Amino acid sequence: MHEQIVKKITGKDEVDDNSLQQTLDHPIEASLLPQSSQLLPTFSVTEWSNSFSQYLAKRVRRNPRDLRAHVQRTLLHLSKQDSEAIYAALIDLFLILGNRGLHLRKNLLTQATPFLKKEQVEFLMRCMERGLDTDTPLPSNTFSSLSKGLSGTTHIVSLKTTAHSHPDTAPIEQAMERLHQNDWLTAMVILENALDHDPGDDAVCCELLFLYKQQHAQEAFYRTYTRLIGRSVALPDLWCDTERFFRDSKHITN
Repeated sequence: MHEQIVKKITGKDEVDDNSLQQTLDHPIEASLLPQSSQLLPTFSVTEWSNSFSQYLAKRVRRNPRDLRAHVQRTLLHLSKQDSEAIYAALIDLFLILGNRGLHLRKNLLTQATPFLKKEQVEFLMRCMERGLDTDTPLPSNTFSSLSKGLSGTTHIVSLKTTAHSHPDTAPIEQAMERLHQNDWLTAMVILENALDHDPGDDAVCCELLFLYKQQHAQEAFYRTYTRLIGRSVALPDLWCDTERFFRDSKHITN
């Protein structure tokens, strides 16, 4: 016989203290919650809300392009009026959207303004039109899942570049400039850093995998491939093909 694990409760008055305490103490697995048309689920228990918040942060980290998770995360922190968490969620949203989604970013920032510091609102407003990228120095004490953790100025840690280098250009353009200087190692690092930020970028994946094969950089390939396991990486078939390339090349060498 299967043990009966679900009680039928016919009314509020029939719930005793023990049953209520069991309900409050019972943990939920946020990843197993059914998909709802409601952007923001409601929870009667604070711990459940906190669990869902942690789940959304992991979803954003695993797949930075999951716009629904970004919005849910922001709205959840807004509902709890958690100013630091609201700001971190907005920073991550601005980072992944760049200069896209202007209406969405403006709408969420408007909702968040009463809970943010003046300088935080001003910083996001300055980034509204041009967008925000991972190399932009953030104000101090900014907690973000997708930024590189830079605050203040980056001049002291900036890479030495040529007079023609433009740090604001796209990663592929920066990598191509390095390749033209026969600096394939720096080009590889630029593309790897771009994938750490956004593993769903198929153009960066394509260029990086081509570079790995061209330079026979097997160790670098496996290091990046292992680091991205568990995240939503673009072009999974191409990654598998590249792995076969290195495996077959090893057999030929032997």
